[in-house]
Amino acid sequence: METCPWSDWAPATIQFCERRLCAWVTEPSNTWSNLFFMIAGLFIWRAARKAGRADLLIVGGSAVFLGIASGLFHASGTFFFEFFDLTGMFLISAMMVTLNARRWLGLGTVAVFSLFLSLTLSAMGMMVAWRWAGIPVFGTHLAMSLTIEVIVHLRGDRVSYRSMVFMIASFAMAFGIWIGDVSGTLCNPDNHFVTGHAVWHTLNALAIWFLYRFYVQFEDIRPSVTTDGRRA
Repeated sequence: METCPWSDWAPATIQFCERRLCAWVTEPSNTWSNLFFMIAGLFIWRAARKAGRADLLIVGGSAVFLGIASGLFHASGTFFFEFFDLTGMFLISAMMVTLNARRWLGLGTVAVFSLFLSLTLSAMGMMVAWRWAGIPVFGTHLAMSLTIEVIVHLRGDRVSYRSMVFMIASFAMAFGIWIGDVSGTLCNPDNHFVTGHAVWHTLNALAIWFLYRFYVQFEDIRPSVTTDGRRA
């Protein structure tokens, strides 16, 4: 009986269209397409540093983390790396909820980071308790973020939604392709070159770039300091 490199590891909770190979990289297309997350993350990191927005370095860092974790997940097809893949997604979704909550409620720096950590760690905890909970929790975060955005908009805050529109469009296309891939509607299991899930990765990397462009219009979450050392 053939023993594959990842045979002794607990399998992932979800199977995408691409047929897993008995190899160190079980899903080649789904694995290597995660390079787009890393590229987007590095571009965001550079842009945030250039703009003097240390508070938004988390967007770039999260994208790079997601690319690495998702790459390992698809390379192995194991729950261990699936957990870290979803953790990368939680970093993005929890950040969206937190930054929107700050705009809505005027939260201070400590409250912002406390909320971000609470959302991320609770999501990770639910994944440990219920392996199937990852996608529902991520969806809940997105719904919370959108709800707060609507509240802020109805309040009359002046916001440019151009980048948000591009982000939603990219994510909507990606999600449609994700459904087609995981359901088998848009599926060729033996295609290891360009799969639907690989396109999902690519479009979401683009969506994260637009996400950064949306949030950079708002003020730094860190308190500013005057030349005499006092907080403004």
